[in-house]
Amino acid sequence: MNLPWCLFLPQLCSNLSDDVNSGTTTDADSRLRYMHGSCTMMCMRTTLILKDELIDRAAELTGIREKTALVHLGLESLIAQENRKRLLALGGSQNRLRPIPRRRSPAAR
Repeated sequence: MNLPWCLFLPQLCSNLSDDVNSGTTTDADSRLRYMHGSCTMMCMRTTLILKDELIDRAAELTGIREKTALVHLGLESLIAQENRKRLLALGGSQNRLRPIPRRRSPAAR
């Protein structure tokens, strides 16, 4: 199981200061490089240029005012839409498949 690097940050920092104080800077240097690489990989941000009209319209329709939440919701919707398209493209591709029995309530029969 991979745990977030930030859980290990206090331990890394205390070990790092111990190594620096004891004079073994090679260990301290390698830990610092590892910590920097982990932070770069985990905390990278992306700048997006968004049309104000789209953000305003999406916020108006959904009631969500936070831009990050709007972008996440939009990406989730796009993924769902593309998954639906892929599923529809498979429709009828198994000609000899027998009908799948459905559970129906007695009133629907």
